[in-house]
Amino acid sequence: MVTVNPILERDLKHEETIWNTVVIIGKHKKNHIPCVGDFNESTYYLEGNTGHPVFETAYGKIGVNICYGRHHPLNC
Repeated sequence: MVTVNPILERDLKHEETIWNTVVIIGKHKKNHIPCVGDFNESTYYLEGNTGHPVFETAYGKIGVNICYGRHHPLNC
């Protein structure tokens, strides 16, 4: 079994930045922040700084799209 755990991460080392993060034997921060009309997540999240990691698991390789990332081809 591989567990994918979404969390809200408060980064005390970077002025209490809040990341939309997934933990899977490592972690991946959301790369793309939506700003559509009046909806703008950048008021509480920043873009991630972990790139697009691929996690090697006992069942195969896993890449994770967090929310809005599914709209960006480099995440597919």
